[in-house]
Amino acid sequence: MKVLRLSFLVFSSLLLSSGLLRAEELVVAGYKISVQALGEHPGAFRTLRSELQILRAGKKLLELRGGSFVPGTRSVDPAQLKFTKPGTDVNGNGIPDLVVAEYTDGGDCCMTLHVFELGKKFRKLATIDTRFDLEPQFLEIPGSSARGYRTHDYTFGGWGGEGFSVPAPTVYLRFTNDGVVLDVSRMKKAAPSDEVLRERAQVALRALSKIEASHSGQDLPLALINPVLELIYSGNAELLPRFLEWSWPPGRGGRQEFLSAVQRQLQKSPYAKWLATSNLGANQPAI
Repeated sequence: MKVLRLSFLVFSSLLLSSGLLRAEELVVAGYKISVQALGEHPGAFRTLRSELQILRAGKKLLELRGGSFVPGTRSVDPAQLKFTKPGTDVNGNGIPDLVVAEYTDGGDCCMTLHVFELGKKFRKLATIDTRFDLEPQFLEIPGSSARGYRTHDYTFGGWGGEGFSVPAPTVYLRFTNDGVVLDVSRMKKAAPSDEVLRERAQVALRALSKIEASHSGQDLPLALINPVLELIYSGNAELLPRFLEWSWPPGRGGRQEFLSAVQRQLQKSPYAKWLATSNLGANQPAI
């Protein structure tokens, strides 16, 4: 679980000063990749804008306008630069791929990864919204030539009633021939014992007891929200009723309403189709 505090104005200034807004052109596996700067969008956050084009034999295959596009990302980690070098095969099928990072600020902050396959047939493999995770996190998968990816789900941003504190469960993905899917083997964890679950519930109970009963849903403390999300994202959602029973102050209403609010918010997650089942069902279509 990651809790993040971020100044959007500082982030915007860093992007502008780092040279991300610039023209770029390269050729990979017979494809021409071009990025043209479009300047800044007027507004409080001075949003960066550019255009990404991918061509082959003079034919335009893709034109995408958005934030600041960077082929291969600008990671400070040599290992990540190796994983995202244009032409690197990320899904293990032997065909060159292209990773393009799109950096934005303002309401759509902050990084989205676009992954394309540059074979005989051009196609988009995946789009990964990494939000505030500005440093790419590609992973090696033991025994496989395909890559994995670690990110966080910021669907519950703003929950917890603590300003810019953001509950953000860790999410593991793996690339396949069809795109990316949840890496169930990394996500699934053993269920906590009753003793451990009671300890976490006691912490949540103390936090809940300190706030007025009028607080509900996303305004409830992180001491309650974080363990609830941890159970869901580790494939142990079946323990939620027991945890909430132990963590909810006696005589206080709103327990079922809170659980319903969590379930509604969860439907907004890009990973909702997996997280809807408590066991993180493995047979799921790619994103």
